[in-house]
Amino acid sequence: MASEIKRFEGSITERTRTWIALPPGDLKRNAARAARDRDPVQLWSLTESWLCTYGKAGARVSPKTLESYEVGVRQVLAAASAINLLEPPRDWGAGYVRTLEDPQRVPKPMSASSVRVRLAAARALWSALRWSGATQSDPFEFVHPAKDPTPAWEKRQPYQQSQLEALLDIAEPRERLILLLGGHAGLRIAESCALVPEDVSLEQRQLRSVRAQAAVFNRWCPLFGNASAASRVRYALVQSDQGFGNSGAAFGSCESRDFTGLCEMVRSGVKAGSRGLVSLSLSKSR
Repeated sequence: MASEIKRFEGSITERTRTWIALPPGDLKRNAARAARDRDPVQLWSLTESWLCTYGKAGARVSPKTLESYEVGVRQVLAAASAINLLEPPRDWGAGYVRTLEDPQRVPKPMSASSVRVRLAAARALWSALRWSGATQSDPFEFVHPAKDPTPAWEKRQPYQQSQLEALLDIAEPRERLILLLGGHAGLRIAESCALVPEDVSLEQRQLRSVRAQAAVFNRWCPLFGNASAASRVRYALVQSDQGFGNSGAAFGSCESRDFTGLCEMVRSGVKAGSRGLVSLSLSKSR
């Protein structure tokens, strides 16, 4: 009797075993069935297993990367509704990427960085299908995203002090804390959300960030530039119930999308970057 894949919640390595433990024949049959049925859950599970097993980051792939890739896999499956996933037309992959880049795309054009992420997710899906033996096709083999016309230095300009003050004026207590941690320590949003009480030393004006991208390591860094900044963060900690929820993490389930919404309330064209406040970038369109 052929083995079947059931959805399993656990660590990434535990989830990966549900595929890699299958005999080659069952792996191929289950992957082919998922492709035939266009099952987004099973196809993402297969892709995640391939990423963990053969991706460059291995089991250290970050949750944010997995979340982004899952969105990309579901998006490419929606776009591929009219084709055979196991025998895609030769130029379909290139056409898919160009539709993402189209300036007339509705509701809005996709940024160059987002196109690269979507392309990476699509490539991972077909890499997983080839790994399973269900297909030999690679519709993205010679596909490359268009070069980003915006210079990198134009995307990473920090907020001005007046804009920081405007954000702080309208922020909720925990939003104020994440703004101050980003502004004074340069933490990524995810790093701020992962803080636990023992990582913060207000007396020594230091904190320890234990998560950076997919790696897990200790990184002590200066927390405050001056005593005034220290007082502001101390007050923010108090106002946000010490900043730590029942789970011990600073913000519980922090959503960067919510933080982006806060930024958009201050100025049209402002969006949250990946390294806290110091990377919040200003749109060049006035």
